[in-house]
Amino acid sequence: MRRAEPPYRAISAALRERIRSGEWLPGEQIPSVRQIAEEYSVSIGTARRATAVLAGEGLVVVTPSWGAFIPE
Repeated sequence: MRRAEPPYRAISAALRERIRSGEWLPGEQIPSVRQIAEEYSVSIGTARRATAVLAGEGLVVVTPSWGAFIPE
């Protein structure tokens, strides 16, 4: 039996696709963790973890107190 994918992975996959599709351009800020949490109906911690996955992949740069941005 296959286990369900953790929510943070599903969200990071959805955000990754939005980045790759060009929804956000280099230099642009992606939605805040609070906005992501609201949009996907998850906790802020789960949204933060999803954003951290993207940062680990180099798809976003997280600046404390400012948010996550698409690298230029």
